[in-house]
Amino acid sequence: MDYVFLLELLKSAATGAFLAVLGFCDYKSRSLPDKLVYSYLGFSAAAFTASLFLALEKYPHGLCITYVAFSALILPAFFYSTYRAGLVGDGDVFVSLSVGLSYAFPLSYATTIPRSGLLPPALVITLYSVLASLVAVLAQALVVFAKYKSLVRSLPGVYKVLVPLLAKPIKLGDYVEGRAKHFYPVQCFEKTSSGVVVKYRVGVRLNSGCSVELAEVAGLTREDYIWASPGQPLVFYMLLGFAAYVLLGDT
Repeated sequence: MDYVFLLELLKSAATGAFLAVLGFCDYKSRSLPDKLVYSYLGFSAAAFTASLFLALEKYPHGLCITYVAFSALILPAFFYSTYRAGLVGDGDVFVSLSVGLSYAFPLSYATTIPRSGLLPPALVITLYSVLASLVAVLAQALVVFAKYKSLVRSLPGVYKVLVPLLAKPIKLGDYVEGRAKHFYPVQCFEKTSSGVVVKYRVGVRLNSGCSVELAEVAGLTREDYIWASPGQPLVFYMLLGFAAYVLLGDT
C-alpha cells in the first residue's frame, strides 16, 4: 500500500476544503472564522508529524531539516512580519503556518499533475499566491489610473504611483456610514500649528482610521473622495496559489 500517496491525497483534499471556505470568507469579509483556522492548524500539525516520519525514510536528515526550517519557520516568519507591519491579520499568519506544516516536503508533489518536484511545496504555493496578488494589484491600479485620472494627478510626488497600487478613491460619506466595507484609509489628516495637513501612509495598519472631523475641517464634504485600501484577501490568493501548485507543480 502506498502510504505516501494516501497521506498526500488526504492532505490535498483537506487543504483544498479548508482554503476554499477560508478563502471565500476572506474575499467576502476580510475576516476568518477562528474555529476553522485553528482546526486547519491542528490538522496540519498532525499531517506534518506523519509526513516527517515518511520524509526521514526517503531524504537525508540534513535535507529534511532544511525543508522544515524553510517551510515551518522562514515562511511563517515572513507573514508574521507583515502582520506586525499591520498589513495582514493574525488569521493569515496561522493559515500560512498551516500550509507550511502541511507542505514542507517534496513528497507532496505526488498529488500534483507533474507528480514530482524539488522545491519546498509551501514555497511554491506562496510564490503562486504572491503572483496572483500582484496581478490583482496591477489590475486594480490600471482601473484607478483610467477612472480617476484627476485624483491621481493631484497626489504629491511618488504617491502618484504608490497610492493607486495600494488604494482606490471612495467617498468620505461611504466610509463614514459603513458602506465601504473592509476599506482602510491610506490618506490621513493631522492637526498641526499651521492647520490640518494631509498625509499618505504606504504601510496601512488594519485598525487605522480616518478622522472625519479633521477631514471636514480640511474642507472635505461627504461627497468628496479619500484614498482607501480594500485590504488584500491573502487567504483567497493562497487558494489560487494552491490550485496553481496542483496543476503546475514547481515548473
